[in-house]
Amino acid sequence: MSLGRPEDLLALKVEAEGMNGKKGRMSYRILDYYDSRRRVSAMARTTAYPCTSVALLVGMKKVTHRGVVTPEKIAQDQGHFRYVLSRLRQKEVRVRIKANDS
Repeated sequence: MSLGRPEDLLALKVEAEGMNGKKGRMSYRILDYYDSRRRVSAMARTTAYPCTSVALLVGMKKVTHRGVVTPEKIAQDQGHFRYVLSRLRQKEVRVRIKANDS
C-alpha cells in the first residue's frame, strides 16, 4: 500500500492586533517545503522542530512552569521565543515577522 508522494508544503500566517490596551499589529508567516535531503515533510518540520526546541528548554530547566503549559505561555518569554526561532533557522525553517505600530 502506498500513501503517495511525501512532498508537501506548508503555508501559515498568524496576525495579532493590540495587546493590553495598546495598538499595534504583528504578523508571522511561514512558507516551508518538503526537505528532500533529510526526507522530512514540511508539516513535520513545522510541528516537530518547535516541539523539540521546547523539550530542550524544559530539559535545560529553562521552563519553570508546572503542569500543562501552552505554547503561547512559553513564547511570552522573549528568551524562549528567540531560542525556538534560532533552532528553526538552524533547520532552515524561515519565519517572517512583521511589526506595525498603529
